[in-house]
Amino acid sequence: MGRYSPIGRAEKAGRRLGAAVRRLTLRNGRATRLGHLPIVARVVLWTVGLVTVALLVVIAFWFALLVGALLIIAAVLSRVSGSGGQNQPEWRQGLLGFGLYDEKGFRIDPHDPDAT
Repeated sequence: MGRYSPIGRAEKAGRRLGAAVRRLTLRNGRATRLGHLPIVARVVLWTVGLVTVALLVVIAFWFALLVGALLIIAAVLSRVSGSGGQNQPEWRQGLLGFGLYDEKGFRIDPHDPDAT
């Protein structure tokens, strides 16, 4: 536990961004109050915020579009890769008891008493 973890790219970028904001908010060597930022700092901070929000909206839109397209493709492939338009027999309770019935209602499993 004596070793520190290495500083990642995200932390380096955050430190650089924080230093840039501190440089913008300094006026004549003194930090200004947050409510009285110089106009350049206000414009830069608002621009960065709006660009970030716009970028997140665009990414969310394209991600939703991609997920929707994948769902549609999956639905189409499940129908195409089915039984070729024929219904598969299913286990259910029918006129001859519980068994394997086809789409027309005929029991097709080997326990059918009418089978030859």
